[in-house]
Amino acid sequence: MARRVKARPAAFNISCDARAVQTPQDSYAVVKQAHRAQQPARAPPQQPACPAVKQVCRTLGSAEKETQHYTCGCLAFGGLLFAAGAATWSLPAVFVLFAVICLPWRAVSFYKQKWVFYLVDYCYFVNIATVFYLLWYPDSAQFESLVYAMADGPLAGALVAWQCPWVFGSIEHQVSVLMHLLPGLALFAHRYHTPSGIRGWQGISQYLMQLVHGHVVPAGQVPQLAAPKHQLLWLVGAPLLFYITWQGIYFLIVQVLCRSFIKQNGYETSYICLARRAAKTNNFWNRLVRRGSITRRILMYGLLQLLFTVICITVFLPTYHLYALAFVYQVSLTDHWQQRCCLDHCSLQLLTDAFSSLILLLLAQKYQPTMLR
Repeated sequence: MARRVKARPAAFNISCDARAVQTPQDSYAVVKQAHRAQQPARAPPQQPACPAVKQVCRTLGSAEKETQHYTCGCLAFGGLLFAAGAATWSLPAVFVLFAVICLPWRAVSFYKQKWVFYLVDYCYFVNIATVFYLLWYPDSAQFESLVYAMADGPLAGALVAWQCPWVFGSIEHQVSVLMHLLPGLALFAHRYHTPSGIRGWQGISQYLMQLVHGHVVPAGQVPQLAAPKHQLLWLVGAPLLFYITWQGIYFLIVQVLCRSFIKQNGYETSYICLARRAAKTNNFWNRLVRRGSITRRILMYGLLQLLFTVICITVFLPTYHLYALAFVYQVSLTDHWQQRCCLDHCSLQLLTDAFSSLILLLLAQKYQPTMLR
């Protein structure tokens, strides 16, 4: 009896015929080719027809990291101007958030680049002291005088003396500028604009809960201005003592304990960096400091820094008691920072307009009758 043979697909017949004369690898290739022949043809991916679009896509793909940094710089710049003008009371919380995020990030970044000894610089000590005051002792007049004199004195003065630029494509430059500008700006806002409902870590926590319920304006009123009993002690003596203590710690760590380690492993310090920059310009200060023995150079460097600190604190003293002078001082620092931005003429014009609006908003917030005072 003849057996019935079922009809088989064409692909199977091809594979059986090929199997008799080809290797298993060739048979698999034949089957795969037959399977593709039965599938509908796919349209090729469409490419941007415009050459300009292709160039933009290629540019963004190759400069993705720089674009992200530039975007962060623009957001930080605009956000700070908005906070300073529209919600001055929020600047202490903004600074605390900045310090909590950026200081640990910078420690990790500096460790990878062998810049870890920059973390012993004066600005980091002042930033940490300011955070400590804003979170745990927001109503201490003595502590306020101490950190305010340091933040708006030598720390803000270094922003002008060293010509720190705001580079939109460099997060390192942006963090450097904010580390010197934000502490004094936050303490100015804390003294004159921040109500009691957002002071200290407890006030900030309560305000976050308040935001959850949709209430943006913090509760409470701005406390009355308080000054310490011995103002000369807390505005001049205590900041100078803090500076001398820091200078001793810096000298002990960088110049004594870790001096050979720094030289052998190629680590950077602020003294090495400033000496290299001074050698390029070969100005009067370079010839004054870099003469004689190493001990004399280090001593002259420390004395010049001490003189700079005394001058900056002296300039700050009148602004502590008068709001108008403090306002002008903050505006001048912000104006210097804005002028040092690395942008083209059109962008600088836009930032100048934004800066003018910032001044008007600050004045309106200060003298508005319904302001929380």
